[in-house]
Amino acid sequence: MSEVSTATQLKRVQGFSELKPGWDSYDALPIDPEVIEQAKRLLPRLGWGWVAVPTASGGIQLERHCFGLDMELSIEPSVK
Repeated sequence: MSEVSTATQLKRVQGFSELKPGWDSYDALPIDPEVIEQAKRLLPRLGWGWVAVPTASGGIQLERHCFGLDMELSIEPSVK
């Protein structure tokens, strides 16, 4: 499991901007810059314990697993 501090996850999210097309060895899209900004605004409001994961659709999923509960929030790119 990744370090779950908010500061660490904010750095992780910023690093998603470097992911190129096909970053997952398949057909993953690069992470949408607006999604990155939305995640950076949302993470501090959620607080400690959330882990950011890039999605193949160009989005970011924020996850928290505790007390037997699995919580997942998806931020997906806007349809253009």
